[in-house]
Amino acid sequence: PGTPVIAAGMVGSAQGWLEAPYVDAPASADALAAGIVRLKAACGATLHIIPGVLQRGELPNVMRGEETQIFGALSEDSSDADNSQRALIGLPGTHAKWAVVQAGRIERFHTFMTGEVFGALREHTILGRTMVTPDRPDSETFLRGVNIARDKGQAGVLATVFSSRTLGLTGQLSREQQPDYLSGLLIGHELAGLETVLKQQQSSLAGQSPRLIGNEALCERYRSRSHSSAARRPSSSSMRPSAACGASLHRQGSSTRPPTRRRPVSRACRHPRNKEPTCNLTSICPLRTCRTRV
Repeated sequence: PGTPVIAAGMVGSAQGWLEAPYVDAPASADALAAGIVRLKAACGATLHIIPGVLQRGELPNVMRGEETQIFGALSEDSSDADNSQRALIGLPGTHAKWAVVQAGRIERFHTFMTGEVFGALREHTILGRTMVTPDRPDSETFLRGVNIARDKGQAGVLATVFSSRTLGLTGQLSREQQPDYLSGLLIGHELAGLETVLKQQQSSLAGQSPRLIGNEALCERYRSRSHSSAARRPSSSSMRPSAACGASLHRQGSSTRPPTRRRPVSRACRHPRNKEPTCNLTSICPLRTCRTRV
């Protein structure tokens, strides 16, 4: 009965159980603690909901749940003699977060919708029609996508993402390879964009080694991209894992599953000539004529 019940993430959003107003960045652990909202549960326990962090500006940014993971990682460094050094922490996932931290505070952060965009492209666009979920991750194909984003991605992700289909049509990618290639493309564009932003801000963090927090398999994908870049540019440093990387850290409303492991979704097919009960979104329509969104 005396065990504290603490929740973080979307449970404290406007659509959650009870809204916990955002704390403005730069944000410290003390500021988060001061913003905790308490809710009495039916069982008599008191639920403590941790607020998220809001970064104001021309393009506002928010996080809910990641701030708790970040301060958990920073607590590992509490014994360090000097915690005033600026550092970069990455949290890959549905909405990847990259936070600049210094002196025990979240100074600013960037959000990349990499995981959610992968899911949308995979399941709801023409790209997914020729894809088949592989039995295991294909690291070589993933790095091929990463390299394309880095070497041929100057025009942006909208100009390169269609190659996941055209390489399949021309026999250069199998159906099973296409999800890993698309994952590599998107993660490659994400990290290239992050590096560009840090350079524009004249940040000393550009090219330095960040700490990663999240699912171990997904963290490894980000590290493999860094290793690939380092092989071509020896001056670049690699990403290092946090002790939290690979641990069971889940925040409500966010996914840290590796994007390439998303399973196909079957729904009722609305095509009048289809005698099958379901239609797999990730395969070509057996009728060859179906363009109905299912």
